[in-house]
Amino acid sequence: MKVIISAIIGFLFAWLLFYLQEAQKKRQNQKVLIKYLNRELKYNTALINQWIKDIKHDIYFLRWAKPIFTFTPQFNKFRSLFINKAFDSGIIYDLLSDRHIECIARMLTFFSLEKQSSIKDFINRYKDVEVMDEDGMPGIEFIKMFLNDHLEIVKQKQEELNQIIPLIMYKDNKLIQRAKNYKEILSKKLFNLR
Repeated sequence: MKVIISAIIGFLFAWLLFYLQEAQKKRQNQKVLIKYLNRELKYNTALINQWIKDIKHDIYFLRWAKPIFTFTPQFNKFRSLFINKAFDSGIIYDLLSDRHIECIARMLTFFSLEKQSSIKDFINRYKDVEVMDEDGMPGIEFIKMFLNDHLEIVKQKQEELNQIIPLIMYKDNKLIQRAKNYKEILSKKLFNLR
């Protein structure tokens, strides 16, 4: 009888250790993913800052460089590796509200190679047009309005991203604290069993 009880206790203890080890691995993987997600979002914020400067530069020089003008921001540099991993693992749903998740999804669509190509195509289509409509708006002014609209969109995306980053850091700290509390409670329970 002692052998059976000892075997059962040993089995339960081994199962408990395995469960704790797997839970610890999962928390560690989440912590690393959150760290890299946060870093990726900060990198994207720096890119957006540069793109705002580039678009302002493009608008400023549009009046002199009409024939050779190109759209200089490179949206293909926007990084989304860890954003996609956070979506795949489901951790992004724990970290952010639906509104913030939708903001990130819109950013992934907006900052793409396709969007960059469509902007360049638009500019190339209208840069040599002298008059756009019956009011006499020059093609260059039309492009300037178009770029100003996109500048506002990029600034809006930047503001949204600046709101999201602190949320992720706060939730990351909450998850870390929750893991520490869980570990302390579990160690107290194990200590009381002895």
